[in-house]
Amino acid sequence: MVREATAGFRSRHARRLILVGLLVPSALIVVPAIVVYQAERQLARSFRWVAHTLKVERQLTRVLTLIVDAETGQRGFILTSTDTYLEPYYQALAQLPAETAELASLTRDNPVQQRHLQELGPLVAAQLEFMEETVSQARQGGRDAVRALDIDRGRKMMDAIRARLRLMEREESQLLVTRQEQVASHARASTTLLFTLVVLSLLFAVAMLLMLRRLFKLRELVKICAWSRTVEYGGEWLSFEQYLQRRFNVDTSHGISPVEAERVSRLLHTRPSDAS
Repeated sequence: MVREATAGFRSRHARRLILVGLLVPSALIVVPAIVVYQAERQLARSFRWVAHTLKVERQLTRVLTLIVDAETGQRGFILTSTDTYLEPYYQALAQLPAETAELASLTRDNPVQQRHLQELGPLVAAQLEFMEETVSQARQGGRDAVRALDIDRGRKMMDAIRARLRLMEREESQLLVTRQEQVASHARASTTLLFTLVVLSLLFAVAMLLMLRRLFKLRELVKICAWSRTVEYGGEWLSFEQYLQRRFNVDTSHGISPVEAERVSRLLHTRPSDAS
């Protein structure tokens, strides 16, 4: 009768190794997936903010272009009294309310830009009113009627509008730099973390291979014949002393343990009358 004893695998230490071998690979699969997902979300959010800033900058340019087009058409009409020059003027007047509202919507999350817009609104309204007045005077009385108006007032208002829009562009440029730095920082952090996880995965794989190799070696030690008290090794059944010699090159000698020695000593010193 041969008893198969797999003590190495039944031991608490072996069970812990197997549990670690199951949990750690699962973690090394799940954690990088979560990290990648979070990194992609963060990068996507950062890219959206960069795209948003660029869109605000384009909208600022659009608003300024429309105001300049209106002013150019107004001046062309005053100088030539030709209605053709009023086409860009009227187009700008028609588009400015919607474009200004779009700019306000894009910057609604930025209190600084909203404050700039509140100060810009009256300037644009005053400039458009002044241009309308000059166009009306030019239609009625020609250049002489326009000369009577304070033309320098229109130039000052236009300078104020440009200055306010430049402040808004500067604010967006600063935000763009900050958000681009955030994108780069998140990308670097994600790359570093993923690289670390890959290295840890490789190290754990190597450690698991070494532990499995050791466990398989331990398994060879535990095939024992209970009747003959021999160990199977290399296709042979050996005594325990022979096995130790071949497997580990360990010489053994017969002796008696301290416990057994004490027990034998007590038996020898026990008198026959006491034993009965």
